[in-house]
Amino acid sequence: MKIFLKSILLSVVAFTLSLGYAPQVQAQSKKAKTARTQKTTKKTRPVVWGTEFDYLSTRYITMHDFENNDLGPRLMRNSIYARHGRYFKSNDLSRFFFLFDWYQPYRDEVPENELNKYEKANIKFLKKIEKEWYGE
Repeated sequence: MKIFLKSILLSVVAFTLSLGYAPQVQAQSKKAKTARTQKTTKKTRPVVWGTEFDYLSTRYITMHDFENNDLGPRLMRNSIYARHGRYFKSNDLSRFFFLFDWYQPYRDEVPENELNKYEKANIKFLKKIEKEWYGE
């Protein structure tokens, strides 16, 4: 039941994002905002595994991956960064990834040298799809 509800929620969020609308994130505490804007001094943490987005880091994706997927290319691309612990400035992305227990952001950017060959290729592919679909 919990998985079913989560999948419905993900579908609704993905749909609203595809329309270009995202509800505003509720006000965060001052402490949370400060923690989010500070650069981390911690050592690099390993990428998170055991998520529904692992395939983006283990193989090259194709257009076939969009057939039974409610997520658009933007969410797919940013899920790679989310698994590497990236904060998102965009309210809709933050709101989406905070739905997952595994999402534990701790840095502002993910260095390219920490991405594997599949992640780099998939990010490039997904950016191309975004541009084609949305003209961005």
